[in-house]
Amino acid sequence: MVLTQVSGAETVGALVDLFASQTVLQTYATMINFHNLLLGDSIEITIYINDLEDSVERIFDQFLVSDVQTDPVTYIPPLPTDSYRITAEKISGTDREITWTRSVYT
Repeated sequence: MVLTQVSGAETVGALVDLFASQTVLQTYATMINFHNLLLGDSIEITIYINDLEDSVERIFDQFLVSDVQTDPVTYIPPLPTDSYRITAEKISGTDREITWTRSVYT
């Protein structure tokens, strides 16, 4: 198994993709760092994968991160799929930069 990692940063205001949609059957995992959040900030993260039954992109998980984080790193465990996308959207507060690292296992 080969591990490849790619990192980036996004300023989250309106809805943004953290990275381009991945469309190759592989196993993906992602770490997101919310170190810049302050009191009153909320960011919603949505993880999409392909439903292998009918090849339609569906929400796998969705969660809200708010305010100052004592443990700012969130880990999304490995998911084997042929379509993988993560979006972030500011729900309240100020636009904030979040950083991420996507791991791909092939």
